[in-house]
Amino acid sequence: MDIALSRRHEPYDIAAVLSATLPRLTIRVEAFEDVGKREQQHDIHLVVVEGVGTYPIGVSVLAFPGLPDERIYAALARLLATALGCDAISDGTPFVPPGMPRHPYWSLLWRNGEAWLTDDAHTDAYDGRGGPVRLIARLERPLPTIMPDGSIQDQ
Repeated sequence: MDIALSRRHEPYDIAAVLSATLPRLTIRVEAFEDVGKREQQHDIHLVVVEGVGTYPIGVSVLAFPGLPDERIYAALARLLATALGCDAISDGTPFVPPGMPRHPYWSLLWRNGEAWLTDDAHTDAYDGRGGPVRLIARLERPLPTIMPDGSIQDQ
């Protein structure tokens, strides 16, 4: 799972957001149990999976223009959080400020239009052990945004 959402949404909800944002790209969003039933290639291919606790839905990115650029996950989380009115969390490792230690528990949380560096160790978001992510710092620098052609730019 590359992104977790704080509210349950159907694959067609996510597909509608992407289609409105990226009208020139082919998009496929499906539930995990439907993966492999169709062989057609798409510019964007996402799989919606069951999440845990406060993040009941997960999104795995199988295809997206520019993969393996890690910023895709943050940009997609930003888009989904804004369009679906929920929190969205993705890997925060690329956004850790200089001087802070590196560990696998950094996440980037989009909440109410703001980006937060969080620590998700021993939480629902990381390992299902319960509890909310811990907000570490609000990120003010330019952050990844999906452009209409599917490219990622920091804004």
